[in-house]
Amino acid sequence: MIVKRYKVSLEPLSSIHVWGGSEAIIGIDGLIERDEVKIIDFEKTFEKLNRDEAESFTKLFMNRRYRDAYNLIREKIVFKKILKNNTGRILRENDRIKMLPDPVIPGSSLKGYLRTVILNHLLTSMNPSEASKLLNDTISFREDPTHTADSLERAVFMRKRPPKSGGFYDVLTLLSISDPVEKIDILTSIRRMDVIETLSSRSIASIYVEVFEKGSLAYDLYISGPHDFDKLMISDDLMKTFSDIYDLSNDMINMMSKDLLNILREFGCKLVENELNKIKGINMFLDYQRFLEDVLNRLCEKESECIPARIGFGGGHESKTIALYLKKNFPDKYSELRNFMERHVRHTWDSLTVKTIDINGKIIGMGWCKICVR
Repeated sequence: MIVKRYKVSLEPLSSIHVWGGSEAIIGIDGLIERDEVKIIDFEKTFEKLNRDEAESFTKLFMNRRYRDAYNLIREKIVFKKILKNNTGRILRENDRIKMLPDPVIPGSSLKGYLRTVILNHLLTSMNPSEASKLLNDTISFREDPTHTADSLERAVFMRKRPPKSGGFYDVLTLLSISDPVEKIDILTSIRRMDVIETLSSRSIASIYVEVFEKGSLAYDLYISGPHDFDKLMISDDLMKTFSDIYDLSNDMINMMSKDLLNILREFGCKLVENELNKIKGINMFLDYQRFLEDVLNRLCEKESECIPARIGFGGGHESKTIALYLKKNFPDKYSELRNFMERHVRHTWDSLTVKTIDINGKIIGMGWCKICVR
């Protein structure tokens, strides 16, 4: 049963990259022609080759004579993407480019962001002593960082299923977000992302990425209702299990139906303010500072159906974790988190760096977008 439907649109405010797990390697599956990067569609290309051409191409390719292989079939190559090289550099053979997935930004990326938003909101709404106990009971800084908050998420979002079913019921299965149902005037290109250390204002790492720069993506968002367990023929000893699931589901449905836009705005605007505080007064980020101040003015100063958000690669741990919540409410726990992450990644941690793109001489942070909920 669908309780609430929303139409969600997403537009980039800065360059956005959500990695789909694939890379293009210049000279192998990406060819350079003037200021364009052409990504080869091997399946459709092979459909156009006769048997002799396919065998000759494969032999050259397997011997790593890529240029000779492509010269042999140049007139029959089919490209699945032709992208502008906006890196400001000459791309060379064997340079790697992280590619966007076909949906550009999948619905799963939006749901992951929304999961983080809701978790931060629920913690903020808790009594501080209850929140402190929950964090102490569930967060461990001895595990792999990717699993640090697993126990916390289970406590907040999950309830045990009946013994015969096993496992856990995740209340956010009630929330469904489609992949884009509409793509309007989508523009992507190749950019270089730099990781800038704020203390030294120097680039400590860089990669090439395909980025979403202009256009709009539309999604369907559904909130479903839980089963009415009172109507089920179940034994008394199972009723408590089902009641816990039902109560948690109803609480989540009420919150998302009534306050979804406000919850998104609260978190998104905190992200903007945090990033602004991180880079304010640093000369190389003056354009970025003006950009963030404009976002705050347009999307945070007054209520509307549109809010700022930050998603994808280079968007920072703040947009994917409870780091901001810890920083404000439990600074000792936040320091513990930072020390743990610095030991694990063995280089300057996320809170001391900014992931940026140079756009016509302006250094702007990655991942900012405008989300409208109707």
